[in-house]
Amino acid sequence: MRVNQPPQGGYPQQPQGYPGQQPPPSPPGGFPQGGGYPPPPGGVTQPPWAGGDSQPPWAGSDLPPLPSNSSDNWIRQGPEAFESDGGGKGPKIAGIIVAVVVVIGLAVGAFFLFGNSSNEPEASGGTTQGDGDNSGGGGNDATEEPEPPRDPMLPADIGGAQELDKAQITDYAGIQGIRTLTEGEDEAFTTGGATDARALVSNFEEDGTQVVMFVVQMPDEEAAAQTRDQLGTLQENYGLEIRDGETPGINEAWNVAEDGDESMVRAHYVSEDLLVRIQVRGVSESTVVERYEAVLEDQVVAQVPNE
Repeated sequence: MRVNQPPQGGYPQQPQGYPGQQPPPSPPGGFPQGGGYPPPPGGVTQPPWAGGDSQPPWAGSDLPPLPSNSSDNWIRQGPEAFESDGGGKGPKIAGIIVAVVVVIGLAVGAFFLFGNSSNEPEASGGTTQGDGDNSGGGGNDATEEPEPPRDPMLPADIGGAQELDKAQITDYAGIQGIRTLTEGEDEAFTTGGATDARALVSNFEEDGTQVVMFVVQMPDEEAAAQTRDQLGTLQENYGLEIRDGETPGINEAWNVAEDGDESMVRAHYVSEDLLVRIQVRGVSESTVVERYEAVLEDQVVAQVPNE
């Protein structure tokens, strides 16, 4: 049996660990013989912790762990120990701070831009036309007050120089005041129950004609029709020629004079419970006919004759 001889000069001494620290005593029975690390070339035996991350046997919880031998971090001290190996974390941190500041700035700007605009009070609904532009035409049509409904008793707008404005008379007493009716005609309106009324007197210099028009409120449609017939009978008694108008329900009475003398037509018709009277006078029959037809065309739209 061959026995290994110790090398000349004896075994190398064990490392002394940290300066000033005594090596721990060997455990009873000595260090384990099997499974250890083979001696390195040259006959130098390294401790088992020298080539790996294992801590030496005397490294306890009271001492900091030793760094790996593969790194030289154990020699780094002072401020340089906190520096990054990859070029420094300062630019990265500065970039993050700049990005956060930009995001906050955008958020604040969006709040003032969109938040304040949404809280602005809405425009008042009482503005008149011209204060806004809702329709694209320079006016606020949506807030313009609607026009009041047309007075159903007003005569048609026939033009000419109005000698009597149609809004001046509001009742039958006003018609009596202008003295254009004969005594018999006034009695027919009065006994028939005339109340409210509208009147119009207009002169046309271009053809020398004059138009007088009444719209009189009667108690009902039947009273209006009876008064219309009484007025027709009176015209016949006055010597006027009774004609059936082109529009049904309109009684016409004509006074046709020779050229140079005055001609005239009077017409009466009923629109619901209103009694309408139209009188046209002129220097010739032709001018009276033309003016009467033009006036009647507009008037039957304002107050439509009953069938």
